[in-house]
Amino acid sequence: MLWEDIKGIWDAVQTLAKAAGNTDDGVSRSALRQALGPLVGLGPDGSPGVADAWLNLGRDQRQQYLGWDYWASGQYEKAVQRIGVSAFELIVTLGGVGVVAKLLKRIGTAVREAKNAIELVKSIIAPGKLDYIFGKVTSSPENMARSISMYKQLNAIGVFDNTAGRELVRQSLEAAAKSTDNIVKEEVRNGVTTLTKESLLAGPNGILKLQSFWEVTSDGLRLTSVIPFGK
Repeated sequence: MLWEDIKGIWDAVQTLAKAAGNTDDGVSRSALRQALGPLVGLGPDGSPGVADAWLNLGRDQRQQYLGWDYWASGQYEKAVQRIGVSAFELIVTLGGVGVVAKLLKRIGTAVREAKNAIELVKSIIAPGKLDYIFGKVTSSPENMARSISMYKQLNAIGVFDNTAGRELVRQSLEAAAKSTDNIVKEEVRNGVTTLTKESLLAGPNGILKLQSFWEVTSDGLRLTSVIPFGK
Protein backbone atom coordinates (compact mmCIF):
# COMPACT_ATOMS: atom_id res chain seq x y z
CA MET A 1 0.00 0.00 0.00
CA LEU A 2 1.35 3.40 -0.95
CA TRP A 3 1.98 5.98 1.75
CA GLU A 4 -0.26 8.42 -0.15
CA ASP A 5 -3.15 5.97 0.15
CA ILE A 6 -2.65 5.56 3.89
CA LYS A 7 -2.40 9.32 4.33
CA GLY A 8 -5.60 9.80 2.32
CA ILE A 9 -7.55 7.52 4.63
CA TRP A 10 -6.05 9.13 7.72
CA ASP A 11 -6.97 12.60 6.45
CA ALA A 12 -10.53 11.42 5.81
CA VAL A 13 -10.83 10.04 9.34
CA GLN A 14 -9.48 13.30 10.78
CA THR A 15 -11.98 15.33 8.77
CA LEU A 16 -14.75 13.11 10.05
CA ALA A 17 -13.53 13.46 13.64
CA LYS A 18 -13.46 17.25 13.40
CA ALA A 19 -16.97 17.40 11.96
CA ALA A 20 -18.36 14.98 14.52
CA GLY A 21 -16.90 17.00 17.36
CA ASN A 22 -19.09 19.92 16.32
CA THR A 23 -22.34 17.96 16.20
CA ASP A 24 -23.72 17.76 19.70
CA ASP A 25 -27.39 18.73 19.83
CA GLY A 26 -30.50 16.62 19.50
CA VAL A 27 -31.65 18.06 16.19
CA SER A 28 -28.28 17.64 14.50
CA ARG A 29 -28.00 14.14 15.91
CA SER A 30 -31.32 13.18 14.34
CA ALA A 31 -30.33 14.77 11.04
CA LEU A 32 -27.04 12.91 11.22
CA ARG A 33 -28.79 9.58 11.73
CA GLN A 34 -30.98 10.23 8.71
CA ALA A 35 -27.94 11.22 6.63
CA LEU A 36 -26.01 8.10 7.62
CA GLY A 37 -29.00 5.77 7.37
CA PRO A 38 -28.47 4.75 3.72
CA LEU A 39 -24.83 3.91 4.44
CA VAL A 40 -25.87 1.14 6.81
CA GLY A 41 -28.73 -0.18 4.75
CA LEU A 42 -31.47 1.75 6.54
CA GLY A 43 -32.52 3.89 3.58
CA PRO A 44 -35.02 2.81 0.89
CA ASP A 45 -32.40 2.95 -1.86
CA GLY A 46 -29.50 1.27 -0.07
CA SER A 47 -26.09 2.87 -0.46
CA PRO A 48 -25.43 3.77 -4.13
CA GLY A 49 -21.98 4.93 -5.07
CA VAL A 50 -19.91 3.19 -2.39
CA ALA A 51 -19.19 0.00 -4.37
CA ASP A 52 -21.13 -3.21 -4.70
CA ALA A 53 -18.89 -4.95 -2.19
CA TRP A 54 -20.13 -2.60 0.53
CA LEU A 55 -23.74 -3.27 -0.43
CA ASN A 56 -23.12 -7.00 -0.26
CA LEU A 57 -21.99 -6.85 3.36
CA GLY A 58 -24.57 -7.87 5.92
CA ARG A 59 -26.44 -5.03 7.60
CA ASP A 60 -25.08 -5.95 11.03
CA GLN A 61 -21.53 -5.98 9.66
CA ARG A 62 -21.95 -2.56 8.07
CA GLN A 63 -23.33 -1.16 11.31
CA GLN A 64 -20.39 -2.62 13.22
CA TYR A 65 -17.85 -1.10 10.83
CA LEU A 66 -19.43 2.35 11.14
CA GLY A 67 -20.06 2.21 14.87
CA TRP A 68 -23.78 2.77 14.32
CA ASP A 69 -24.63 2.19 17.98
CA TYR A 70 -22.33 5.07 18.92
CA TRP A 71 -23.75 7.35 16.22
CA ALA A 72 -27.29 6.58 17.37
CA SER A 73 -26.52 7.46 20.98
CA GLY A 74 -24.55 10.61 20.14
CA GLN A 75 -21.15 9.20 21.18
CA TYR A 76 -19.42 10.66 18.14
CA GLU A 77 -15.86 10.41 19.42
CA LYS A 78 -16.22 6.66 19.97
CA ALA A 79 -17.90 6.30 16.58
CA VAL A 80 -14.97 7.97 14.87
CA GLN A 81 -12.50 5.81 16.78
CA ARG A 82 -14.29 2.67 15.64
CA ILE A 83 -14.26 3.81 12.02
CA GLY A 84 -10.53 4.48 12.28
CA VAL A 85 -9.92 0.96 13.56
CA SER A 86 -12.19 -0.50 10.87
CA ALA A 87 -10.69 1.44 7.96
CA PHE A 88 -7.87 -0.94 7.13
CA GLU A 89 -10.06 -4.00 7.61
CA LEU A 90 -12.50 -2.42 5.17
CA ILE A 91 -9.68 -2.10 2.64
CA VAL A 92 -9.33 -5.87 2.62
CA THR A 93 -13.09 -6.52 2.66
CA LEU A 94 -14.01 -4.01 -0.04
CA GLY A 95 -10.91 -4.61 -2.11
CA GLY A 96 -9.51 -1.13 -2.51
CA VAL A 97 -8.20 1.94 -0.76
CA GLY A 98 -10.19 4.30 -2.96
CA VAL A 99 -13.53 2.82 -1.92
CA VAL A 100 -12.74 3.20 1.78
CA ALA A 101 -11.46 6.75 1.42
CA LYS A 102 -14.58 7.65 -0.55
CA LEU A 103 -16.79 6.06 2.09
CA LEU A 104 -15.09 7.96 4.93
CA LYS A 105 -15.31 11.25 3.06
CA ARG A 106 -19.00 10.65 2.39
CA ILE A 107 -19.63 10.06 6.09
CA GLY A 108 -17.68 13.20 6.95
CA THR A 109 -19.78 15.20 4.50
CA ALA A 110 -22.97 13.84 6.06
CA VAL A 111 -21.80 14.94 9.50
CA ARG A 112 -20.93 18.45 8.35
CA GLU A 113 -24.24 18.84 6.51
CA ALA A 114 -26.14 17.71 9.57
CA LYS A 115 -24.36 20.30 11.68
CA ASN A 116 -24.78 23.11 9.18
CA ALA A 117 -28.46 22.34 8.65
CA ILE A 118 -29.43 23.64 12.08
CA GLU A 119 -26.82 25.79 13.83
CA LEU A 120 -29.17 26.78 16.64
CA VAL A 121 -31.95 24.68 18.09
CA LYS A 122 -35.17 26.64 17.64
CA SER A 123 -38.18 25.75 19.76
CA ILE A 124 -41.68 26.08 18.33
CA ILE A 125 -44.36 26.43 21.00
CA ALA A 126 -47.87 27.05 19.66
CA PRO A 127 -50.12 29.27 21.83
CA GLY A 128 -52.57 26.40 22.18
CA LYS A 129 -49.95 24.32 23.97
CA LEU A 130 -49.69 26.93 26.72
CA ASP A 131 -53.49 27.13 26.89
CA TYR A 132 -53.53 23.40 27.56
CA ILE A 133 -51.00 23.72 30.38
CA PHE A 134 -52.90 26.63 31.92
CA GLY A 135 -56.30 24.90 32.11
CA LYS A 136 -57.92 26.58 29.11
CA VAL A 137 -58.74 23.52 26.99
CA THR A 138 -62.43 22.59 26.53
CA SER A 139 -62.24 20.25 23.52
CA SER A 140 -63.44 17.19 25.48
CA PRO A 141 -64.18 16.24 29.10
CA GLU A 142 -60.98 14.19 29.25
CA ASN A 143 -58.78 16.97 27.88
CA MET A 144 -60.50 19.54 30.08
CA ALA A 145 -59.86 17.45 33.20
CA ARG A 146 -56.21 16.94 32.27
CA SER A 147 -55.75 20.62 31.45
CA ILE A 148 -57.24 21.73 34.77
CA SER A 149 -55.13 19.18 36.64
CA MET A 150 -51.93 20.56 35.11
CA TYR A 151 -52.94 24.10 35.97
CA LYS A 152 -53.52 23.10 39.59
CA GLN A 153 -49.99 21.69 39.65
CA LEU A 154 -48.67 25.03 38.41
CA ASN A 155 -50.71 26.85 41.05
CA ALA A 156 -49.15 24.67 43.74
CA ILE A 157 -45.69 26.10 42.94
CA GLY A 158 -46.97 29.67 42.64
CA VAL A 159 -47.37 29.90 38.86
CA PHE A 160 -50.64 31.37 37.58
CA ASP A 161 -52.28 32.22 34.26
CA ASN A 162 -50.93 35.71 33.75
CA THR A 163 -48.19 37.29 31.67
CA ALA A 164 -45.47 36.43 34.17
CA GLY A 165 -46.65 32.84 34.59
CA ARG A 166 -46.86 32.13 30.87
CA GLU A 167 -43.48 33.70 30.22
CA LEU A 168 -41.92 31.60 32.97
CA VAL A 169 -43.30 28.37 31.50
CA ARG A 170 -42.34 29.37 27.96
CA GLN A 171 -38.77 30.20 28.95
CA SER A 172 -38.47 26.93 30.85
CA LEU A 173 -39.65 24.93 27.84
CA GLU A 174 -37.39 26.85 25.46
CA ALA A 175 -34.42 26.13 27.70
CA ALA A 176 -35.37 22.45 27.75
CA ALA A 177 -35.50 22.39 23.96
CA LYS A 178 -32.01 23.89 23.63
CA SER A 179 -30.39 21.64 26.23
CA THR A 180 -28.34 18.77 24.80
CA ASP A 181 -28.07 16.53 27.86
CA ASN A 182 -31.72 16.07 28.87
CA ILE A 183 -32.94 13.68 26.17
CA VAL A 184 -34.35 10.57 27.84
CA LYS A 185 -35.85 8.98 24.73
CA GLU A 186 -35.67 9.31 20.96
CA GLU A 187 -38.35 7.63 18.87
CA VAL A 188 -38.77 7.45 15.10
CA ARG A 189 -42.18 6.60 13.63
CA ASN A 190 -43.04 6.85 9.95
CA GLY A 191 -39.96 8.98 9.38
CA VAL A 192 -40.84 11.45 12.16
CA THR A 193 -38.42 11.79 15.08
CA THR A 194 -39.75 12.70 18.53
CA LEU A 195 -37.46 13.62 21.43
CA THR A 196 -38.57 13.20 25.04
CA LYS A 197 -36.83 15.67 27.35
CA GLU A 198 -36.86 16.13 31.11
CA SER A 199 -36.40 19.48 32.85
CA LEU A 200 -37.34 21.43 35.97
CA LEU A 201 -39.79 24.31 36.29
CA ALA A 202 -39.01 26.50 39.30
CA GLY A 203 -41.84 28.62 40.68
CA PRO A 204 -42.03 30.93 43.71
CA ASN A 205 -43.38 28.12 45.90
CA GLY A 206 -41.65 25.02 44.60
CA ILE A 207 -40.40 22.97 41.66
CA LEU A 208 -42.08 20.70 39.12
CA LYS A 209 -40.39 18.18 36.89
CA LEU A 210 -41.52 18.53 33.29
CA GLN A 211 -41.44 15.84 30.65
CA SER A 212 -41.79 17.50 27.26
CA PHE A 213 -42.17 15.93 23.83
CA TRP A 214 -40.65 17.58 20.76
CA GLU A 215 -41.08 16.71 17.10
CA VAL A 216 -37.93 17.26 15.05
CA THR A 217 -38.74 19.42 12.01
CA SER A 218 -36.70 21.35 9.47
CA ASP A 219 -37.67 24.53 11.33
CA GLY A 220 -36.62 23.30 14.77
CA LEU A 221 -38.16 21.38 17.66
CA ARG A 222 -41.96 21.58 17.77
CA LEU A 223 -43.60 21.04 21.17
CA THR A 224 -46.30 18.37 21.00
CA SER A 225 -47.07 17.70 24.67
CA VAL A 226 -46.00 18.34 28.27
CA ILE A 227 -46.46 16.23 31.40
CA PRO A 228 -45.73 17.83 34.81
CA PHE A 229 -44.71 15.73 37.81
CA GLY A 230 -44.64 16.84 41.41
CA LYS A 231 -47.11 18.79 43.51
